[in-house]
Amino acid sequence: MNHEDIDTIQDRDTIEIDLREIIAVLKKWRWLIALVTALSVLSAGIISFFILPPVFEATTTLMVQQANQPQTRYYTEEDIQLGEAMAEMSRLPALTINNVVRQIKNPEIMKRVVKELKLDPELYTPEAMLEMIEVEGSTNPNAKDASSMVDIKVQHTDPRLAARIANSIRENYLAFVSEKNTEQMAKSATFLSQQLAEAEKKVDKLSDELKKFDEQPRGVLFLEKEIQSKLDTLNQYRAKANELSVEYEKALAAQKVLEEKLSETPQLIKMNKLQVDGTVAQVEEINPVYTSLSEALNQKTTEVTEMEAQLGVLGMMTASLEEELNSLQAEYTDKKTKRDRIVQELDLANNTYKLLSEKSVQTRITKSVDLGQTSFITVAAAEPPSEPVKPRKVLNMTVAAVLGLMVSVMLAFVLNYLDNTIKTQDDVQRILGLPVIGTVPER
Repeated sequence: MNHEDIDTIQDRDTIEIDLREIIAVLKKWRWLIALVTALSVLSAGIISFFILPPVFEATTTLMVQQANQPQTRYYTEEDIQLGEAMAEMSRLPALTINNVVRQIKNPEIMKRVVKELKLDPELYTPEAMLEMIEVEGSTNPNAKDASSMVDIKVQHTDPRLAARIANSIRENYLAFVSEKNTEQMAKSATFLSQQLAEAEKKVDKLSDELKKFDEQPRGVLFLEKEIQSKLDTLNQYRAKANELSVEYEKALAAQKVLEEKLSETPQLIKMNKLQVDGTVAQVEEINPVYTSLSEALNQKTTEVTEMEAQLGVLGMMTASLEEELNSLQAEYTDKKTKRDRIVQELDLANNTYKLLSEKSVQTRITKSVDLGQTSFITVAAAEPPSEPVKPRKVLNMTVAAVLGLMVSVMLAFVLNYLDNTIKTQDDVQRILGLPVIGTVPER
């Protein structure tokens, strides 16, 4: 047998000796353990059955449905900013589980319940009422809508009063939600009415300004027609000048050809002429071809001169029209810019007025809605309970038995540790480590 086997046997013997000692202690003090445990159970039973009053719990259940926010059309970036600001003012409260639970526990609601049920305000303070109630909320993650369930639980020694308090809390909470919604919508409606009146004044002012601007002697519409008329005339002059320039170039070319022919044609020619005496003599006469070319050249030169004069007149008229057009364009641009600014401001004012008008209608509709009745559905009203929820007699006695057993066992070990007297043969062997030779019986 090796050392490990010897150590294992020694450890096993030690465990057996310790267990024997523990069992011996428990056996020695069994009367104490039984007495303490019995007293604990008896005390818990007496307290639970005869001292603690029965507490009843009444429960009412609400289903919470988040109200949908009405959608508003936006026209420009400015409308979006204005719409967001107004939506923030007239936004309905978010009916989340946490918000509902906190609102139900509002001390103001507790005061209303006490007043409605004619309870003693000194006894039923808001703090005391909050200790009596418990609000639990739950949301179904698989539900298609945003509905949630809220349970309002009230504990009281009177089952009928517990049910009345639970139902009163529910009704007063619904009335409280409706009142706060009405107050908020009333403020929003007042604000929107003021903004709507200011927007209407601005629209009227800009409309009158635009009307007066258009009624000016030289308004934008008049200038547009005048510019168009001048442009038509200028285009006609330019077209006529282009046609005349083509004819002028042709006339210049013809003139040059005539000049060349005229320079090549002799002015005088020699001809044989029969004299009176019957003789033939050579004489010089004007060349009819030269004369014809000269007349044609003079006619063409006159034509070219007339064309040059016409082109000059057309150029002067075109320049004058262009100068007038430039002046009209400058005047038109200035007045068009001013008119566009007025029109833009008027469009923005009209869009703002439309947005405010739509939001005002939505706010009035929301104001007339009873939010407490439309966003909450009473799933179950509180009924007087038939069985109390406290005290839990069996649980209290079971807990008392366990605690009494634990305390008595601990007390037994403490008393056994403090007891150093020798009463049995085992005590002699255990404490002194000496064998017992004999015993002397009591007489």
